[in-house]
Amino acid sequence: MTTIELAQAADDKHRFDLPGVGSVRHLKRTSFDSELCTLENTCVQAAMKGVWQPKAEATDAAGTVIGSYEPTAKLSRNGAVQWRGETYSLQSESSWDYSFSLSRDTTVLIQVQTSGWGKHPTTVVIEEDGVEPALLLFTVWLAETFVGQDFAYVAGAT
Repeated sequence: MTTIELAQAADDKHRFDLPGVGSVRHLKRTSFDSELCTLENTCVQAAMKGVWQPKAEATDAAGTVIGSYEPTAKLSRNGAVQWRGETYSLQSESSWDYSFSLSRDTTVLIQVQTSGWGKHPTTVVIEEDGVEPALLLFTVWLAETFVGQDFAYVAGAT
């Protein structure tokens, strides 16, 4: 088991680094679209799709969808993650904080505890070795994006 923290880069306020894995960089100030780059410089674009039932996609440099997320129910963060033909489950671990786990079958691979982009460190616990770095970054991006969407909704409602 390895625990690491996502931290804002000192030289780029739009980039967040995950030591030993890669980075997440926001592409636009007004959206959650991001570039996820592993340490091997393999980059994918991550974007939310839809409003009432948000879904997410990750595409490679050729524009091919290599990963996706789809919630299991409206207003739920629990959902299915498809990554390079494999199916994973993303589960919200609590209804009162932003804690998520990514699992395959019954094995938890990653746990993410967050409070939003740059507010406090996001803690990532890698439970199983061998998780593809881009999938790990996509999972962290999803968790962070859920927090950002909730904050944007609350700010818009006030």
